[in-house]
Formats: sequence, C-alpha cells, structure tokens
Amino acid sequence: MVRGRYDRFFAEANSVFVSASASSDVPAGKKLVGGAQVGYARRLYKTEHGETSIEAGYDFVYEEYSAVPDAASIHPARLAILNSTQIGEKSALAVTIEGLVNLNTERAPNPDGGDTVAPLQDLRTNLSGTLTSPLTEKLNLGLSVKIRSDRVPAPRPAFSLPYAPGFLPFAESLDTIAEASVLYTLL
Repeated sequence: MVRGRYDRFFAEANSVFVSASASSDVPAGKKLVGGAQVGYARRLYKTEHGETSIEAGYDFVYEEYSAVPDAASIHPARLAILNSTQIGEKSALAVTIEGLVNLNTERAPNPDGGDTVAPLQDLRTNLSGTLTSPLTEKLNLGLSVKIRSDRVPAPRPAFSLPYAPGFLPFAESLDTIAEASVLYTLL
C-alpha cells in the first residue's frame, strides 16, 4: 500500500485533511484499489500520554476486480474514531475504528446475484491496531493488525481449475491483515 496524507490545522484541535492511496488485495479479489479522502478531524481528548480524535468526511474508492472486467467507483461517507497512547518513553499504540457507507448506486457484482448495489447497502468497517517503535530519530518500525468487514465483497478470482459456467464465488466478507512497515518522518 502507498498512502499520503496532508493535514491543515486551523485551530489547536481542528484540522481538515486530504489523502490518497493505492493498493492491491488479490486474495480478496481486488487487483487495484485506488482512493482519496477529504474530511474534518477534531481532537476530543488529549493528555500527556495519549489522545483521542474523531474524523468525518467523504471517501472515494476505485476498485478493479480480478475475476470480472468491470470496475467499481464507490462514494462513501466516512466516520472514524482514533486513539493513540504512548507506551514507555518512545513507543506508541494506535487503535482506529472506521465505518464507511456508500452514497451512490455501485455498478458491481454482489453476492445477491445482482450487478448493482443500492445506496447505503455497502457497509464497510475497519478496525486496526498499530504498535510503533523508533529505530532512529526519523525512522520508525510499525507492526499492525487490521480487521476489515465488507458487506459487498469482491468476486473471487478463478483458480487454475475453472469454476462451473455461471458460478461466481465471492471473497469472504471478513478479512484480516498483519503487516510490518517502515515509517519515515519528513519534518
């Protein structure tokens, strides 16, 4: 996954943000996932060792599927709660829960057998936990676990042995991902 984000603070606890991302999740049937977000963030609570904030905004997702030639453009509303806590002197634990619901009619195959998804029917929830620890002053190691739920999962790609004609299986609606990342602080 490649992701970039810019936050513009206009008060101590308020900001607006824009972000863009690109990834792939072949086991989940997604050859390409591109996205962009704009939104408002508000810090709700801050102490010496942690903070909690909320984000609300608009999300755009473009998905190319491995199993079917059609791509989907999804326009969801987004709400997220984020918490970060300092562990020890330099390490941190971040936990995020996020909910997204589509605002548009999606042209995408779905497990119900149709080729469209009505507004407010594609509910996605994401839960993630990340432990970050410094390697140098500007370089950090991050270990994370993500649990993703998608009410309308992507069609599963065919194996080397083809499926029966007309049969289109779908990826699981619950996906778990564990990852390690190297994070570099620019400023």
